[in-house]
Amino acid sequence: MKPLWRGPLSGGTALLLVAAVLVAMPAASADTNVADGRYVALGDSYSSGKGVEPYEGTNGSPHPCYRSFGAYPRLLADRIAPADFEFWACSGAHSYQLSRRSVVSDEPPYDDPARVQSGSPYQSALDRLGPDVTLATVTIGGHDAGFGDVMFDCIQPFWLGRCDDIDDEVQADLLRLPSRLIPIYRAMRAKIHPEGRLLVLGYPKLFPDDPGGICLDGGFISASERRWLNDMALQLNSVIEDSVSAVEGVEFVDVAGAFWSHEICGDEEAYLTGISVQHPSNSFHPNYKGQRAMADAIEHHLATVPSPVTPPPPDPPPPPPPPPPPAITDSVGAFDPDAGLWALSRPDGSINAFFYGIPGDLPLFGDWDCDGVETVGMYRPDTGFVYLRNVNRFGVADQTFFYGVPGDVPVAGDWDGDGCDTLAIFRPSEDRVFVSNTLGTRPSDFSFAYGETGWSPFAGDFDGDGGDSIGFLTSGGVIVHKNDLGPGPNDFGAYYGRDELIVAGDWDGDGTDTLGARASDGSFRLWNDWSFGPAVEEVALNTRYSLPVAGHLGS
Repeated sequence: MKPLWRGPLSGGTALLLVAAVLVAMPAASADTNVADGRYVALGDSYSSGKGVEPYEGTNGSPHPCYRSFGAYPRLLADRIAPADFEFWACSGAHSYQLSRRSVVSDEPPYDDPARVQSGSPYQSALDRLGPDVTLATVTIGGHDAGFGDVMFDCIQPFWLGRCDDIDDEVQADLLRLPSRLIPIYRAMRAKIHPEGRLLVLGYPKLFPDDPGGICLDGGFISASERRWLNDMALQLNSVIEDSVSAVEGVEFVDVAGAFWSHEICGDEEAYLTGISVQHPSNSFHPNYKGQRAMADAIEHHLATVPSPVTPPPPDPPPPPPPPPPPAITDSVGAFDPDAGLWALSRPDGSINAFFYGIPGDLPLFGDWDCDGVETVGMYRPDTGFVYLRNVNRFGVADQTFFYGVPGDVPVAGDWDGDGCDTLAIFRPSEDRVFVSNTLGTRPSDFSFAYGETGWSPFAGDFDGDGGDSIGFLTSGGVIVHKNDLGPGPNDFGAYYGRDELIVAGDWDGDGTDTLGARASDGSFRLWNDWSFGPAVEEVALNTRYSLPVAGHLGS
C-alpha cells in the first residue's frame, strides 16, 4: 500500500471535501440579515470552483487558487447582495493552512518562512475574518483525510492498484480529522460577530447508491471501489458533522440531497465532473450546476433553519433619571434693632428667634463660610465694625473686622458668583457703592457711582447669572436695580411705594431673585417676578421685627 501524499497543494487534489461555513453577523439585533455585512469565502477547491471556468487571473492566466466566476460563493453573493464580498478560497488548501500566514497572502505556499521579508505585511486566511463579517463560507478537510491521493489511486488502471487498498491510512486520517477541524471552527467562531451563523457543508456522494455496472465517466474505477468511495464520503460527512456539533454556534448543512440522482453516472444530468482527460485536476469536482446546487443548499438552510446562536438580551432600558434635587428657596426674617432680637422663618413655617447684636446695629445676612446657608451678622454704623456668625443662634462672632466709615449702609451679596457672600457698602455722602470680594479689613475691590442720599439698598441675583448686584428703593418709592456692578442705566425701574421695606430672594427656586416686601404690620409679601401683581405668598412675623432680611436657611 502506498503512503498518503503529504506534499505541496495543487488544484487537482481536493476532490471530495465540501465543508462550507456560512457566518451571519448582525450588527446589534438577532433579526439582522446576513446580507447586512461583509461576506468572506474561504476554503479549498470545492469553494474556489476548480473545474468551472473561467477563473480569476491576469494576462489570460488563471490565478493559482483557481477561483471561478461560477463558484457557489459568487452565486450566493449575487443572490443575497451583501454589503461587501471577499473571495479567498484556494484550490488545494489543508485545514492547517487556513491559520498559517502567507507571505503572498492568498497564494500557496502559505507557510514558507524562508520567503518572509522583515516587516512585510501578510495574513492568514482566518485573518480575512473580522467582526464586520456577516457571512463566511469555507470548505476544508478533504486533503487532511487524504482524499486527493485516494482519487489519484482510484483513477489508475486496476493492475497499478486499487483505491481501497489504502483504507487503513484513510481511517487513521479520519480519526485525526476532528483535532484539526474543531480548532478551525472555534477560531472562525471567535472572529465573527457573536450573533453570527457558521455553516459547514457536507460532501456529495460521487456515485449513485447502487453504482453497479459500467460507468464510463468513472474511468477505471470499479463498482466495488465506487461503493467504497461513497462509504468514505459518508464517514467524512459524519466526522465533519460531529466536529461541528462540538463547537457552539456552528451548523452542519448536508448537501447530499442537492446532488441526489445527479451523481457521476446517476439517473439525471451529472452535477459532478467525471474523469477529465484534458484537465485531470478538474475530475470529480462539482461542475457549474453542482456549484449552483451548493448555493441552493446554503440559501435554503439560511431561509429555513433558525440560528443556533442565542442573541444577547436587549440592553435594559436606562434607569429613570434621578428626581431633580429639591429647589433651593430663600426664606425671610427680620431684626429688631431696639432689642437685638432676630426672627427667622424656617422652611417648616416655624420661627427661629434669638438674640445677636446690640441696639442700633444694622442686620447683615449672608453665606459667610460658603456652606450654602445664610447666617446672621451685624454692622455697627458708629464704628464701621462687622460681626459675623456662621450659625443662626446666639453666640460670639466668628469673624470680626472693620469695613467702611460711620454713616455707611452695608449690603451682603455674592458679587463674583463664587458661592460666598461678602460685603458692599453704600456711602450716601458720595452716592457711591464700594464692593469687596473678600471678608476682612481691606480696601474695596472696586466702586461705582450708584444711588442717592435717602435711598435704601438691597442686593440680589436679578438676572439668574449666579452673581448678585445692587438695587434701591428710592426716596420717591421707585424700585430700581442693575444686572451688573457698574455705572450705567438701570435694568429695571418701577414705582412701588414708600411705606414698605424691600428685600430680594429666590422664593420659587428658579435661580432668580425677585421682590419681597415687609409691610407695617410685620407681614411679608413675596412675588416671583417684578410685576408687582398679587403676591404669591404672605409670611407673618411679629410687628416688632422692623428690618427685613432674606436668604437660604438650609433644609
